[in-house]
Amino acid sequence: MALIKEPRIAERIAEIVMMGGAYFEVGNITPAAEFNIYVDPEAADVVMRCGAPITILPLDVTHQIQSTPDRLAAILNLGNKSGRAVHAMLTFSETFDLQKYGWAGAPLHDPTVIAYLLQPDLFEGRHCNVT
Repeated sequence: MALIKEPRIAERIAEIVMMGGAYFEVGNITPAAEFNIYVDPEAADVVMRCGAPITILPLDVTHQIQSTPDRLAAILNLGNKSGRAVHAMLTFSETFDLQKYGWAGAPLHDPTVIAYLLQPDLFEGRHCNVT
């Protein structure tokens, strides 16, 4: 909405980091669509066309980081309230994804974006045009 009301703010944005889309992966809302882009394609179009540098973390990336049983145990074994809370959240969300994908763990979409923001050198990518 801000980019629509005042497009000139794009000049002052250092980088937009967004979780969305898929390259080789099948979509997570339809076979061809990723949820975030699917639910608001108009907003995605505004962001893509704004002119600010954009880093996109698609399902191809977020599906590589999963809440495996070993990772869940390590989080719980932190032995504090935060560890217990994160363990409970991941265990809850994983019940849906494990059935859907049949993987060893549920994908950690949002934490992948945070990991990129905190330590971008863990990731690699390429420049490409998105239409």
